[in-house]
Amino acid sequence: MGGTSSKVEPRLDYPPFFSSPRTQCDASSPPPPPPPGGDTSSQSLPPPIRDDDDAIAKAAADASAYSNPGPFEHASSDAKRLVQLDTHDGFRCDINKQLSPYMAVIHSFWLGTQMIPDGRRRTYTWLTQVMDESSLWMARVDPERQSVDGRLHKALLGGLVVSKIQMAVSPEGQGDQMLADVDFNGMTWSANVKYGSVAGAPMYGMNYHQAITSISVWAVRVYTSA
Repeated sequence: MGGTSSKVEPRLDYPPFFSSPRTQCDASSPPPPPPPGGDTSSQSLPPPIRDDDDAIAKAAADASAYSNPGPFEHASSDAKRLVQLDTHDGFRCDINKQLSPYMAVIHSFWLGTQMIPDGRRRTYTWLTQVMDESSLWMARVDPERQSVDGRLHKALLGGLVVSKIQMAVSPEGQGDQMLADVDFNGMTWSANVKYGSVAGAPMYGMNYHQAITSISVWAVRVYTSA
């Protein structure tokens, strides 16, 4: 029996993910994502500087060059450190004792000297001070002269106003004093008002300290004692 035989090829149905890639896209591919840091080309260029911004920056630089000159009483401190050396004759010893983070005691001995104004050759003083972030209490006792002097500093309004009280008492009465000071501090100026009594005579006055340039200041001082 003759005839033709045909060979049936098996048909393989591939899953979709095994299908051959398409050669034609239905839609255009999306643009690539931006870099993690954003558009670097726009960040590399600084923003344009306007004239008013430059003027503000110049004014701020000029203002920062003038600082508070400090109290008028301390105006000559730098010059004194250069021309008046801290020298002494005889034997001098200071013993410091820190009793707490806020309190300290100092024992001061000075022997065989001719630099004490009242002619004594020796002296001993006991000093204690208590301070915190905004105040200072100080007291000093001289047993030989039987004198006591103290000082209180208190900062108010974040340091813009500083009040000071000074007191001294001695048996002779020549060094007695009671003074109250109030310091006002600005960005480029400082002012002081003082009132009290020194050796039995009233004393009052005021001063104003103004910075003109970074190296020069202008001061006005008026004091009167009866």
